[in-house]
Amino acid sequence: MSDATSATNATIAVRGKQAKTKRCEYSHDWVALPDGYRRAPDGYICRVCDYAPKRDSEEYRKAEAILHLRDVLRPGDTVYTVLRHVSRSGMSRNIDLYYMADGHPQWISAYVGHAIGSPQSMKNWQRSQGLTVGGCGMDMGFHIVNSLSYVIFPTYKCLGKDGHCPSNYHVNHRDSVRCDGVPRWAVYALDDAGTVQKQARYSTRVEAELAASLTPSDRRPEIETDYISCFRSETVRMPDLEIESDGGKVTIPQGKANTIQRMDDGPEEVCPVCNGHGRVPNPDGPERWNSVHMDGYALRHKWL
Repeated sequence: MSDATSATNATIAVRGKQAKTKRCEYSHDWVALPDGYRRAPDGYICRVCDYAPKRDSEEYRKAEAILHLRDVLRPGDTVYTVLRHVSRSGMSRNIDLYYMADGHPQWISAYVGHAIGSPQSMKNWQRSQGLTVGGCGMDMGFHIVNSLSYVIFPTYKCLGKDGHCPSNYHVNHRDSVRCDGVPRWAVYALDDAGTVQKQARYSTRVEAELAASLTPSDRRPEIETDYISCFRSETVRMPDLEIESDGGKVTIPQGKANTIQRMDDGPEEVCPVCNGHGRVPNPDGPERWNSVHMDGYALRHKWL
C-alpha cells in the first residue's frame, strides 16, 4: 500500500469523529478519495481541513490538475516551454508547456494553468497559443515552471548527489564563507535629542546585555552585532605556499593577508578569526544530501 493510499484511508477513518476544522487559509492539500464517498462524492478532498470542492468549480479543476501533474511528474523532471506569441507591447506572452514521456512531448498547458490559478482561455485553447503570462524583464518560462513546482511539490526530498538534485541549495552552497572579522556587540539607545546613537561597544554579548539593562527603559536600548571588518592589508603578506607535486615542490605566492585594524590606531595585525586567510568554514556545515527542500526548484525548466 502506497503512502498516499494510507494517508487517504487515515483521512476517511478519522473524519466525522473530530470537530469541524478551520478551512485552510492559503492552499489545500488535495487527495483523491474512492467513488461514492459521502463527504466528497466528486472524488477530491483536502486532507487538512476536510474541504470538498463542488464539481465544475475552479477549485475542483485545480485539485484535479494538481493530482494529475503529481502522477505524471516527479521531482527532478524537466518541464519544457514553447513561446507561442508575444503581444505588440511586449508586456505579455503566450507559452505552452510539455514534459517528455517515452521520447514524446506531452502537452500539459491546460493542467498547469488550473494548478497555478491562471487557467488557459478558450480563445488561446482554440488557437493553440498556450497560457497568457503578463509581465516582462525576466524569464517568464522559468516563472511558470517555478510557480508550478511550488504548487505540486512544496517540499521534496533531496535527490542526492548521484540524482543531480536540482535544488539551488547545492548551487549556492560553499564550504567556506568570507570572514566578517572580529565581532563586537554594540548597544544602541536614544540620546537626549531622541536620536538613536551607538552608546558603546563590548567584546562579549554578556557585557552588552548588562549595559543595556542599566540603560533607562524609555531610551529603548538595542543590541546589534558590529564587526571590526576583515580587509586586505597593504603591509602584511602571507607566506608563500609550497605544494609537493610530481615535479618537486611548487611555490604559490599568496599575496597580501587579510587583516583587521585596531580601534586605538595601533599597527595592523593578522585577523584572529580567519588567521589572515579571509575565509572561514561555513557555519551551516558541509553540503548536505539528505535534507528536505522547500525552494520551488523540484522541476527543471528548459526552452524548446
